[in-house]
Amino acid sequence: MRDDVDGLDENKIRERRELLSQLQDINERNESLLQQKLRALWIKQGDSNSKFFHTSIKWRRMRNEIKGVHCNQSGNWVEEPNKVKELVKEFYKNKMSIIDDIGVRLDNVVFKEISESDNKFLTDPFEEKEIKEAIWNCDSHKSPDPDGVTFNFIKNNWNFLENDVLGAVKFFHREGKIPKGCNASFLTLIPKSENP
Repeated sequence: MRDDVDGLDENKIRERRELLSQLQDINERNESLLQQKLRALWIKQGDSNSKFFHTSIKWRRMRNEIKGVHCNQSGNWVEEPNKVKELVKEFYKNKMSIIDDIGVRLDNVVFKEISESDNKFLTDPFEEKEIKEAIWNCDSHKSPDPDGVTFNFIKNNWNFLENDVLGAVKFFHREGKIPKGCNASFLTLIPKSENP
């Protein structure tokens, strides 16, 4: 990158950096738009009952089909479906059977505990500053859903949306549930419980 700026004065270097920053921003917006369009297309078309869908299922079944198994008792290759089912069932039955002594002991193991201050931090209600900081740390051009509402919209209309967002987060802290109609990926909320 140093070679690209050789011979340029400070103004040209600054202008070049601004243009590169704008280009990166445009690329990020374009990527976000394409992802939203793909989501909208999937919502619209979904797993429609199409020829492509049925071909994909048929191919997957053929690929995952067990044609036969090698029998350990006789050393022969078995292809008869009922015998294959029986051998597979027997294999997993032996593999999953309960063993009395699994060989793992936790005697004298000291587990780390969190400090009182960390415990207090985890159990305290969310502060307005924490909530706003979490929203402002999200990319402004991303949207949680293909509905087109980006974080930029939320940030620009914070004065109008603030009470609703704070109310939803306080409800989550109090009840441990996200209110219906909210998108769970909007914010990553970590439940603050009595004794974590």
